[in-house]
Amino acid sequence: MSDEGSVVSAELKEKLENTWVVSGEQLPADAVRIGSVVDYSIDKGTRQRLRLVYPDDICAETGRISVLSPIGTALLGLRSGQAAEWFSANGERCCVSIIGVSQHGC
Repeated sequence: MSDEGSVVSAELKEKLENTWVVSGEQLPADAVRIGSVVDYSIDKGTRQRLRLVYPDDICAETGRISVLSPIGTALLGLRSGQAAEWFSANGERCCVSIIGVSQHGC
């Protein structure tokens, strides 16, 4: 496994160990989950948009990013107004800030 994969695996494992399983109706509407459309910025830069998807459904051209990617793992569970650190593919520490979250449309 690559160093990047190890970091993502460790971060995802930590999230899963500190997570409760609930039904979709119990989650706040602005909580990032698989299928969410997320408006965000990295290091307070340009506003961007993506949809968080399962690995088999990725398509970078349409903004469909895997939940298992470094940024996907960082976004999972965050809500509008929250931020988290993550490491880019080249190992650079970044801060992603959530501007908005919706559960349909991209």
